Amino acid sequence: MVLFVMRRSLPLLFAALLVAVLATPIEATATCDGPSYPMALQADRSAILNYLDEELAFAPASPSYIAAIVAAYSVLGADPSNPSLVFGILDSNQDPVEGTWFTGQYHYPTYSMTVMSAYASMIASPPRNLDPFFIPLQTFPGWQVHLYAYEYLPSNPVVLWGGIIGYTHLYVLHERSLPPWIPDLMAFASEPANYLEWRDTNHVRDRMIEVFNILGEPIPNAADVLDTIIAQQNLDGGWGADAASPSNADETSHALLTLIRNFADGSDPRVPAVIASGLAFVASQYVEATTSGLTKAGFQDAASPGLPELSNTLSSLALLVETGNIEGLPNFIFPLGDGWWDVFLAGNPPPMGKDERRCASKLRKFAQAYLKKRLDVMRGCYDAVNDGSIAGPCPDAAAQAAIAAAQSKVSTAKIEQRCPAATISALKFGAGCETATNAADLSSCLIAAVDSSSSRALSVQYAQPGAYIADAGERNCQKMISRTLSRSYLLKAVKASGKCLGKRDKGKYAVCNDLKSRRKINSACSKVENKLAAACSDARVQALDSAGGFGFSCAGASSVAGLADCQVAEHDVAGKMVLDLLP
Repeated sequence: MVLFVMRRSLPLLFAALLVAVLATPIEATATCDGPSYPMALQADRSAILNYLDEELAFAPASPSYIAAIVAAYSVLGADPSNPSLVFGILDSNQDPVEGTWFTGQYHYPTYSMTVMSAYASMIASPPRNLDPFFIPLQTFPGWQVHLYAYEYLPSNPVVLWGGIIGYTHLYVLHERSLPPWIPDLMAFASEPANYLEWRDTNHVRDRMIEVFNILGEPIPNAADVLDTIIAQQNLDGGWGADAASPSNADETSHALLTLIRNFADGSDPRVPAVIASGLAFVASQYVEATTSGLTKAGFQDAASPGLPELSNTLSSLALLVETGNIEGLPNFIFPLGDGWWDVFLAGNPPPMGKDERRCASKLRKFAQAYLKKRLDVMRGCYDAVNDGSIAGPCPDAAAQAAIAAAQSKVSTAKIEQRCPAATISALKFGAGCETATNAADLSSCLIAAVDSSSSRALSVQYAQPGAYIADAGERNCQKMISRTLSRSYLLKAVKASGKCLGKRDKGKYAVCNDLKSRRKINSACSKVENKLAAACSDARVQALDSAGGFGFSCAGASSVAGLADCQVAEHDVAGKMVLDLLP
């Protein structure tokens, strides 16, 4: 089971356009979910959504254009403003024979890939499957015949490689498996003449690297590819469609994503500066305009300066979300790693039976309710010791009684109502409950897990749980730490993860967390530092830690920002202790 700050949750398949193995970037600052690259820009999510709403309302009835708008919404964690319009255009333009879009026209696998990604991001399926289209594509020779029939223009190799990119993405999206012709494709891409074609064209190179990442294959001649990327960066920091083209936000964003995901491992000292100048160029292309009382924002095209353009906006959004530079949207890394593709290709699990779902749901609710109560009771006791109201130790008699009352609600009788022995035997529990055979066993192991989880969380929150704190400012800081991490982060994160797990139980997701729950968790995470800063200063954090010491990795905390980071990380562990126990 994967918790909280998960980088590989399922349903967002805009990754089909921009997927790659996630490398750990260098010179990046920590965020709630993954690394970030600070930019001289905090793009306004609400203003970009206004632009997309307007674009959708007046968009041409083009499946690929509509799909690109849907992808932009998805990157922002939003649903299209008019889903009936979206489905109407996509459904009505599907070919009745092959099931693709733009059938028989050059580059159509790429267009079909984009449309299939739109359906996937909305957790929907087109009215017809694409089986007829894929019948001749199971072997490399058959695939090549199809490719050359529709794609190949000797005067424009971009079209050839566009077809390769489209076929590969579309195959994975439709078949939910890797294609059988990977060795043939890699051999084709590695042939010297072919290699130079895709290497030397920015527009093709970055998208081909996405293909290699999806297939789990190494980038051919990676060092030479990196040299080419760096050599083809324009003086303004950006990249164009090829080495002779002026920079634009679309190509620059793709180049930066390639660098961040594949080459930012610290092995080449040139990369940080190249990324920094590229980010500066993308930031310079951001534009805002207010019309009819609404501010609309996006990324401009060189041919129409001052006005947002869809392809530049879409790619730039993917970059800005990944690097944590969109105002109003907490940073999270989209599911772009090879591990995520393993999960996607495996498909969603079969749904649990109704009785098993009811039992699992009830156990999660018991765990959440008891966790909340035990944290509240112990926090109240520790706070009272800190301000001198009671002498301690905690839990005192009153706290012990309150905890016992909370434990009684996780009773054998109540669990047995939803979890009879036959149902329990059909479920798989984590370490601690793995040998449970009846409701009494579950009650005992669940209470023990929550006790351990909450004790760990409290030891991280409180630097001096058993001592009077004379300084009022330090006391207020300590209260803010415990209240924020317990109520505003841990409990919200556990609740959001529990909802996702309920959907997983129904067969909707292979893993958790899904996009919706991740947004809730990251939203809570993004507020932690600001909440702490309202009552704490770096000096107060240092004083508390020096007097007693925060627990685990928070020991030695010397700043509000540092404390916020370690507190979130440790509370992720505490939540995992509970949720990993349950089905």
